[in-house]
Amino acid sequence: MAHIHIDCKMSFAYMMALPQKIAFDGLKSGLASVNKEFSRLVKIANCGLGAAAVWQQRTFAVQLETLAKNSKWWQQMRLLGISFDEDKFRTDDGYRRDLLPLLLQKTSMDLLTAIDYVSDYNIEGRFLFRIKG
Repeated sequence: MAHIHIDCKMSFAYMMALPQKIAFDGLKSGLASVNKEFSRLVKIANCGLGAAAVWQQRTFAVQLETLAKNSKWWQQMRLLGISFDEDKFRTDDGYRRDLLPLLLQKTSMDLLTAIDYVSDYNIEGRFLFRIKG
């Protein structure tokens, strides 16, 4: 796994200096090239948020926010050794909810992490209290 520093300020400046279509295509290409390096995916998505705002591309900004949020949790789950299906995770609220017990188990019942997770995905807090340690 390559450890490449991504400078968001510089990336943003370059995107603003380029014609919008070229910058947009470059950003999409950067997102596609990341593969399973979720920490880089978070960073690139976050870098693109500023450009999406300047370009007044609200839908794209929401997609980048969602991608950054998912990538953050995918990275966390990978580090914790929790296997998951990215496609189901993206689309299935029940699937994300069903991963909560594993997340709690692997974090030794870290409630702050669980609260962040349920907050990010609008999972009702009552699901935290149904889980047995």
